[in-house]
Amino acid sequence: MRLPLAALLALAAVTFDLKAQISVIPRPASLTPKSGHFTLTPRTTIWATRGTAALGRQLAGYLEPATGFNLTVKTAGPPTGNRIVVMAPNNDVYFDHYQSLNTAGEPLAIGGFTPLDSVYAYEPVPAQLEPQFVKHVLGAQGQLWTEYMKDSRHVEYMAFPRVSALAEVVWTPKTAKDFADFSARLKTHLRRLQILDVNYRALEP
Repeated sequence: MRLPLAALLALAAVTFDLKAQISVIPRPASLTPKSGHFTLTPRTTIWATRGTAALGRQLAGYLEPATGFNLTVKTAGPPTGNRIVVMAPNNDVYFDHYQSLNTAGEPLAIGGFTPLDSVYAYEPVPAQLEPQFVKHVLGAQGQLWTEYMKDSRHVEYMAFPRVSALAEVVWTPKTAKDFADFSARLKTHLRRLQILDVNYRALEP
């Protein structure tokens, strides 16, 4: 089953020992197997914000070949029943925003300001969400609209390393997040991106 999570943008699979000192993004966490399941039915509805309706339809398209269900996508209302929510709020995960307040020194963007530390601080499950609805939050999605971007190098600059921060947000338990530790590991990760000739934005001095 394909899901449009930002973490699927990882560039390589890494085999590692969880007990070893490593520099991997997203930071690996231990998993505890538990019983339970989530069932999709023909009546399942995918809920999205108006700005992410297209992504909701894309998710429905991914699920149709695997399930045979033509799932409904709606853009209003709370996540009740079997509804699935993919979080993509404008202020937190829109990577077509500027990465610095010094916009004159940055490539053209649509506007806004979404720096790396703001992305890392984002939590997909809103604090005010009622507990019974938490299980319906499938994950988070980074947005990168390209109408102001002239080529793929520009797109890479806007995406990296913010997408690395979002990958850690969606894979790492909230209690294990540490921006200082992430920043230290990110230096190693950026060297990997450099080897792959990815035009990432350099870290602030």
